[in-house]
Amino acid sequence: MLEFIILGIIQGVLEWLPVSSEGFLVIFGSLMSLPNPIDLALYLHLGTMFAVLVYFRSRVVDMIKKPDKQTFFVGKATVVSLAVAFPIYLGLKWVSESIAYNAGSVFLGLTGLGLIATGFLIRKTLSGKRASFTDKDALYAGFLQGLAVIPGLSRSGVTMFALLSRGYKQDKALETSFLMSVPVVLAAQAVLALNNFGFRIEYLVALLVSFVFGLISIHLLLDLAKKLNFSWFCWFFGVLSLSAFLFLNL
Repeated sequence: MLEFIILGIIQGVLEWLPVSSEGFLVIFGSLMSLPNPIDLALYLHLGTMFAVLVYFRSRVVDMIKKPDKQTFFVGKATVVSLAVAFPIYLGLKWVSESIAYNAGSVFLGLTGLGLIATGFLIRKTLSGKRASFTDKDALYAGFLQGLAVIPGLSRSGVTMFALLSRGYKQDKALETSFLMSVPVVLAAQAVLALNNFGFRIEYLVALLVSFVFGLISIHLLLDLAKKLNFSWFCWFFGVLSLSAFLFLNL
């Protein structure tokens, strides 16, 4: 049971960081000799999705009752994400898991470099005050999020890169990235259902742990976003991505 609690903590903490929680869950799940670590990783995303819905419950209700620019931004980004992710997912069925995982870890390293470069760029050119939620930005963020179906590539990392590089404020970029996760996690659960994912009581324990730690992580990250300078925020996330890339390739 302790191993599943650890898996829940990993998902709850790493889901919102640009370090590919799925990659780490697959590694630890394999060490535990679980029969389907990738499916379990997808399942545990439900815990952090519920954390988003609970933490932003007032915002979610407002988005449903009175759709605004952010609502349509998330919706458009989701459509693009699924359109990009589906053919990639089918393509991954034809290649070995190791090849797909190595490709994802390479993208993870590139995401880290991109965030660090963005930090230097915006220090002189962008104010970090933007929150206009344009169609172009939705296409950009949705496309990158769709690529995150590749194992080892962090969904939160690429969406944060997309929003930060377009000049969105740290807290608004984080909030939008959190909200963008909800529809894609629901789509992933549909895939699990089609794959006849087997349920165990230990999985439920891990899910509850990921929910609790996901709530804590959301609060801490939003608090950090209010305290760190915009460029330092990019550098912080960039270093995390590169560190994860090095860890996964040791």
